[in-house]
Amino acid sequence: MPDLPPDAKALLLAEVDMRLSIWRKFWVGFIWAYFLLGVLGVMFSTIAASTLVPDPWRALLSLGSAVCLAVIGFLRPEARYKNLMRAWRDLADARARYMFDGASQTSLLDRLHDCERIATDDEPLGTQNKETANSPIQPPPPDQHG
Repeated sequence: MPDLPPDAKALLLAEVDMRLSIWRKFWVGFIWAYFLLGVLGVMFSTIAASTLVPDPWRALLSLGSAVCLAVIGFLRPEARYKNLMRAWRDLADARARYMFDGASQTSLLDRLHDCERIATDDEPLGTQNKETANSPIQPPPPDQHG
C-alpha cells in the first residue's frame, strides 16, 4: 500500500490518538470499578456479619454486598481492564514506531485493527481456547450409526 497523502496521515494519527484516549479512560474506569466494588462488597459483608449494626441494617449491607459482587461477576471489569490496557500499550507502541522509528502506515493500520479486536474482546486474555479461537466453525461429524 502506498503512503497516504499528508492530510490522510493526520487523520490516521487523529484516529489512533482518539482510540488511545478513549481506551485509557475506559481502562482506568474499569480498574477503579473493580477495586471499589470489591472493597465495598467485602466491607458490607464483614459489617453485616458483625454485631456493629442493628438487624435491619445487616440485611441492607448484605444486599449491598451481593450487588457489588454480582456487578463484578457480570461486568468482569478486571478482564475488560486487562484487554483495554493491552490494546492501549500495543497501539501506543505502534504509534511511537510510526512517528519515530520509520514504521509504515500499513503496519500502524494493521496494529490499529488488531488492537481494536483486543480491546473489544469479551473473553479475558489468556482464557481463549488456542485451538479454536481463530478457526472457522466446523459442522458436526456425520452420524456414524445412520
